[in-house]
Amino acid sequence: MDIDDVIAELRAVLPRAKANYTTLSGSGEPTLSLHVGRLIQEIKKLTSIPVAVLTNGSLLGRSDLDQELLGADLMIPSLDAGSQKVFERINRPCFELSISGIIDGLERFSIRRENGLTYFGCAHDSEQELIPCQDRPSSDV
Repeated sequence: MDIDDVIAELRAVLPRAKANYTTLSGSGEPTLSLHVGRLIQEIKKLTSIPVAVLTNGSLLGRSDLDQELLGADLMIPSLDAGSQKVFERINRPCFELSISGIIDGLERFSIRRENGLTYFGCAHDSEQELIPCQDRPSSDV
């Protein structure tokens, strides 16, 4: 669907919507959209309902994308593992993705957000999977 079609649908629905959040998610990763920043801006023009983005977090930390997402009121990235082994077993990622790179990106993105509304979920197989999520040193970014 074209971004202008999405915005047209939102113009028809959002003015009378009663919701806690306007959430970007869906069948696919919302941060892959070339127009996610524009979509967030348009939603904010149409309603006072806060904008939430559900993401797998794999692209967070990229300054170009982070800038587009700063307009979101709530970011909810998932973190499915704390180790590369479990990350690969759960997600079967493309070869460029590593769990440490994703965690680093989440940390950099969190630091850039002034409103501090970044939340992390961590699914795990065992207590050992939580350790990398909890015990990472603070980022200097």
